Amino acid sequence: MTKDNELFLCSMCEELTPLIMRKERLYGGVQHNYAECQSCKGKVTHSYTNKHIRSLLTKQQKNSAGPKKDKLAHKILTEMEQLKSRYE
Repeated sequence: MTKDNELFLCSMCEELTPLIMRKERLYGGVQHNYAECQSCKGKVTHSYTNKHIRSLLTKQQKNSAGPKKDKLAHKILTEMEQLKSRYE
């Protein structure tokens, strides 16, 4: 999946490269979401998600701005960080 003419700076080779997001399915329904560098083919992690986090993301998208959306965002980020610490 490519973002229209978006670039990112690869943290591995420090080249500016087109943003191409990829998903890798891991054990237990966990997905590794990453950008793939066109120069070095390195994987730069965006996030790790599981079924619960993906359902929270859907709920967050349906809510308008406000305290409930902020609370969901905090919960999502906390759970993503916990998953990241397990897989990296």
